[in-house]
Amino acid sequence: MAAGGSPDDSDAVYYLCSELEELGRYRKALAVLKAYLPLDGGHNYHVYRHIGRVLGLLGNLEGSFSYYVKSVRLNKPKDGSNEGMFKRYREITGIRRRIKALSPSNPISFYVAGEILLDVNWDETAMDMIGTGIRFRPEPVIHQILGDLYTKRTRCAEAIDEYKLALELRGGVSAENLPALYNNLIACLFACGRFNDVLEYGKKAISLNVTESHMMEMYSAVLGMGPEPVDNDQVACGWTTKQI
Repeated sequence: MAAGGSPDDSDAVYYLCSELEELGRYRKALAVLKAYLPLDGGHNYHVYRHIGRVLGLLGNLEGSFSYYVKSVRLNKPKDGSNEGMFKRYREITGIRRRIKALSPSNPISFYVAGEILLDVNWDETAMDMIGTGIRFRPEPVIHQILGDLYTKRTRCAEAIDEYKLALELRGGVSAENLPALYNNLIACLFACGRFNDVLEYGKKAISLNVTESHMMEMYSAVLGMGPEPVDNDQVACGWTTKQI
């Protein structure tokens, strides 16, 4: 557990899980999450989402899907609660039934479930499910879509990873999508202070003739920093953390 953390502190548990995931220690991350379950009291359904993601990293497709489904729920409102709370409860309960009916062994089910969840603003589980599905069925366009979802939520470090994966599978990215892909990647790199990467991908975009005006503004700004721009990546330097 992180220094100053408590075994029943959900944020501490999730941050530790995130660190273990980045180190590739998926079984340890799973053990941490499962050890937390009895301390949770059964009310924090986010833990199921994290377990679903880690099981996906371990290659357990059906187990992953099952835990993701468990995370899509709300506590039933108490008598006397306003009608809006009951309406949301019924909505999410119905959504849970819909995604539970999907095939847990089919990676496409993760994409479908993600789209359904995005429609009801259940975003974190949606993005994690799409990310898990990609591990089993890589699709450049899905990487790009997931990158765009992260970008809209200012999760630039994760968006960068997805955009780069889309480019690695560029044979499946249509020519009309390439300008937006490079533009969004370079925007995220610029926002993260990864200026040398901005130059690298800017040059590639220019060579492919897939530039956009905003991209060129950022590329030119970095060129103006001199021949050896100094990166200022706050995540890499430990000044800020990823969302959990």
